[in-house]
Amino acid sequence: MPNLVIWDWSETIEKSENAHFFVMNKLLNKYTGKSFDSSHTMNEYWNQISFAVRNVIKAQIPIEIEKCSTWVAPYAISLIKYFKDNNIPQCIISNGDSKKIREQIFQSRLDYFDSVIGHDDGFMPKPNPSSILHLCKKYKLKNDHNVWMIGDSSQDMEFAMHAQVKGIKITDGLHIVWDEIHNLEK
Repeated sequence: MPNLVIWDWSETIEKSENAHFFVMNKLLNKYTGKSFDSSHTMNEYWNQISFAVRNVIKAQIPIEIEKCSTWVAPYAISLIKYFKDNNIPQCIISNGDSKKIREQIFQSRLDYFDSVIGHDDGFMPKPNPSSILHLCKKYKLKNDHNVWMIGDSSQDMEFAMHAQVKGIKITDGLHIVWDEIHNLEK
């Protein structure tokens, strides 16, 4: 089991495409009475509705997206809770604004993180390893394979490599992290 889990925020925990699908579904339901469970079906229906209704919906999208704020990736909540239940500290390191991330965490009720480090916290941006090394020192841990960096990009993996911690790239969803956990439990 890891001793520390470091998460990337954008497109790892927070998934913007989930917000777009949700908002489109909500607006289509409001203006046409239909709901969808796949974007493929929604896209087909979009071309069938009137031009006037499409314009009304298009005007509402930015307003509704703004209200949404944060949408969490599938598997993220269960993983975050799993690590919390097992007393494994979790932190977020992002090249984004830490104040905005903290606000999104608060709005999403994801109060499971021990630290949030963003570009505005005085560390060099990823892939410079200074923020991970700071957290390892803070938690009195060696920077090794027992510290996990979970991210969605090559930059996140380069970040993990420079810090000499385990990088887990989630290109097709967070189920890969569950696979890692199950492999350790064997």
